Amino acid sequence: MTLKQKWALTAGLLIVATYAVVCIVLYGFVYNWLLTEERAKAERTLVDVTSYINDGLSMEELRRQRGMLTTIIDQQETVRIFNQDGLEVVRINDKSSAQPLELAFVERVVDGERAFVTTLPIQVGMMQGYIQLVHPLTQFLAMMRYLLTAMLLAGVIALIIAVAGGYYLAGFFMRPVLTLRDAMREVAETGFEKRTALVARDDEIGELIVVYEQMIAELEAAFLQQHQFVSDASHELRTPLHAVEGHLSLLKRWGKDDPAVLDESLTLALAETARMKTLIEALLALARRTSSDEPVKTQLNDTIAAVEKTVQAAHPHVRITTNLAENVAVKITASGLTQILQNLLVNAVHYSKQDPIITITTTISSRSAVVTVADNGIGIPAQDLPHIFDRFYRADHARKRIDGSGLGLSIVRMLVDKYQADISVTSGEAGTVFTLTLPRCL
Repeated sequence: MTLKQKWALTAGLLIVATYAVVCIVLYGFVYNWLLTEERAKAERTLVDVTSYINDGLSMEELRRQRGMLTTIIDQQETVRIFNQDGLEVVRINDKSSAQPLELAFVERVVDGERAFVTTLPIQVGMMQGYIQLVHPLTQFLAMMRYLLTAMLLAGVIALIIAVAGGYYLAGFFMRPVLTLRDAMREVAETGFEKRTALVARDDEIGELIVVYEQMIAELEAAFLQQHQFVSDASHELRTPLHAVEGHLSLLKRWGKDDPAVLDESLTLALAETARMKTLIEALLALARRTSSDEPVKTQLNDTIAAVEKTVQAAHPHVRITTNLAENVAVKITASGLTQILQNLLVNAVHYSKQDPIITITTTISSRSAVVTVADNGIGIPAQDLPHIFDRFYRADHARKRIDGSGLGLSIVRMLVDKYQADISVTSGEAGTVFTLTLPRCL
């Protein structure tokens, strides 16, 4: 069964169950009330007849006035007067057969029908005897059967209306869910190009639609980013592979017999291999987001000094100056901070002028430490600034080929987000300044 069918059936059964409980209570109340009224009616009839007979009537007068007594009792009731020996002497109406003389008010089955039967002692003139009243419950039972039939019929009608109404209301309230389902199917079949825009309502389903739209937007962004990543990675890896393949083909054909060509080809192949290795390591760094056992605490100035020494050894032509405040502990691993600073410094080296000058400055506040890395490089155009942390993105790539994988700043962004730090950049003709804000260990 569909959810709409389950909803409709459950609503119908719940309404019918509630109706049945109400009907049972109501039926019981009406039954007891009408049965009590019938008993009271029989008792009143017996009292009226007894009072009339006890008003000094003789047996002969009683027989002559039976017609008067018929106006006192109901047409369905039967009254009999018996002598002391139990023989019937007078009968008023003949609707029911005589019953055993039992001085009590009881309910019996008389001639196949339920009835009240009551017998009392009485004196008619000089005769001691008994008076018996048989009060059939025919009308009472007919009324109760009619009431029960009406309730059952109303219950069937209520069930039909409840199920039909529940089915309609379920369809009405399920319409946004079905629309959401169709939108999901459309995304699954056609992708994100023909995604249907859904209108959120001010209810729980509206909240579900909002969450769905957010999820789809994130999935679409992740899908596009993955697609771009695969495309760019394929392009970046293809270049060094083609270079290595070309040099190896050259050596295989004839270059292996020429020492100069052999040395040049091996040197270039090794360089391209090293470049490809760097690119793969950067890709792995971006994909590796698992936590390590390394303490999330490091001394800021000590790490800066170590990174400065490493970069200076690799690029001796670069002049690095530092203006460091007090040495404080920051909330980041030593390897994470080292990787961030190395990427910033190497990026500054790649985009610097002929006489590269890089300045590292720190300022300390009560809750954070700020590191700025400034260079005198070629600068970054304003339109490129929002994209410099994207994978494989290179500013000003049309005018100048810059060595590197294009992943350095992406790794910086990933590490900054991982350790709840912050980074910003400003750039102009005088160079570029990266500002790294790290939380302190208090």
